Amino acid sequence: MDAVSEVILALDIGGTKALGGLVGLDGTILSTREFPTGGTPGQIDPGLTVVQRLAETLLDDISRTSDVRLTAVGAGFPEYVGGGLLRSREVLDWTDQPADLLRNLVPAETPITIESDVRCGALAEAHFGAGRGKNLVVYVSWGTGISWTLVQHGIALAGRRGEAIGFGELAVSARVSTDWTGNLEQFASGKGIANRYSALTGAQVTETRNVIDQATEGDRVAASVLDTAAEAIGEALSSVVSLVDPDLVILGGGIGVSNSSLRRTAGLHFANAVSEHPDLPRLVNGELGTRAGLLGAAVATGRTSP
Repeated sequence: MDAVSEVILALDIGGTKALGGLVGLDGTILSTREFPTGGTPGQIDPGLTVVQRLAETLLDDISRTSDVRLTAVGAGFPEYVGGGLLRSREVLDWTDQPADLLRNLVPAETPITIESDVRCGALAEAHFGAGRGKNLVVYVSWGTGISWTLVQHGIALAGRRGEAIGFGELAVSARVSTDWTGNLEQFASGKGIANRYSALTGAQVTETRNVIDQATEGDRVAASVLDTAAEAIGEALSSVVSLVDPDLVILGGGIGVSNSSLRRTAGLHFANAVSEHPDLPRLVNGELGTRAGLLGAAVATGRTSP
């Protein structure tokens, strides 16, 4: 008789897609399912209907496999999360808490863990990726938005209200800009870069890639927007190093793990800013790519082991 494998139902919910999967206790992703979300921030996936459909699909996959048993559910969401509860509506148009929604789908004894997506990404990198074996890791997701997590001894620090993720709410260093009145996310995130370039030129662009393409073609405004964004990120990361003295700084997110000139320039600015620190921590890209959120949702349940 074949042994029964225990699996975690893991969900990684984002502003453009909802990714779900069955994850083994050793961190192996056994299968995945994906549905689009999309829409306007704050109005995405009304009532979490896509989340429910994704979970039901994965549960149906389990029911049709005799040698697999559900042991836990873990889910990451692009919101502030504290105590297993969503505490903001910046991206998703939720009405009921996801834990309540999922509780109606799984056996009563199945534990359910709800986390923020950036803490899931950080947990995955700390346990299975670039930060494995390190005691204190800073993880920063740099993409459409900017957020961060501090992981100490394998535990992602959430803060009293679950809001210890707001890296993008830091101010932009005066060494970068003396007249900027917004925050770091508005200045250096993918969305912020596109918005700044549009405001300066009148050309309506929506993606960082558009600005990079313009800079490649010799557009000096685009080059300036990108360089100042990279410098602002480098300065902000160096401030974090001064504050918490980590073993390693990991960049995740679409820009963070890219091999773009923007990412490389940010690395140079970071190295310059921390050059006075002896034995300075390295700045590295996350290793898990698009798998980080899914794996981290599984790690958050406390059932996995590398």
